[in-house]
Amino acid sequence: LSEDDFTELENLEDLQLGNNLLPSLNGSLLPLRSLRYLNLSHNLLEEFSLQEIRGLRRIRILDLSDNRISRLSGRMENLVELETRVMDLRLENNLLKSLDGSLMGLHGLQILNLSHNFLEKIAPDDLIGLDDLRFLDVSYNQLTTIEETSK
Repeated sequence: LSEDDFTELENLEDLQLGNNLLPSLNGSLLPLRSLRYLNLSHNLLEEFSLQEIRGLRRIRILDLSDNRISRLSGRMENLVELETRVMDLRLENNLLKSLDGSLMGLHGLQILNLSHNFLEKIAPDDLIGLDDLRFLDVSYNQLTTIEETSK
């Protein structure tokens, strides 16, 4: 995908890109200001930068399941212009070993699926600021520690 692929689709609300061979997004989503649902499941993504959804203020569901994501980058709290309200984040069936606080600042997140990854622990910073979280699935990981200060 290139940066210009979606420039004329600013009213698009639902984008289904699942079951493709996408290795990256290259900023191609930035013009999609009305996007509410983004399905990127079953692709070849190895890393996902939260910068990719910067400015997508209406996005509610982000499905990144069944990829090869081993790393999330770009903490939400560092994105000054971001007012994204992702409510449902699907990261199951990836290669995540740790979260490294990458979800910090995802205010409004209610559903978080991290099942079927390789997480070994939930660290104190991993769930900070997720005050609206109602559903958390960390089944089928390699958890040995859930630290006392995790919220």
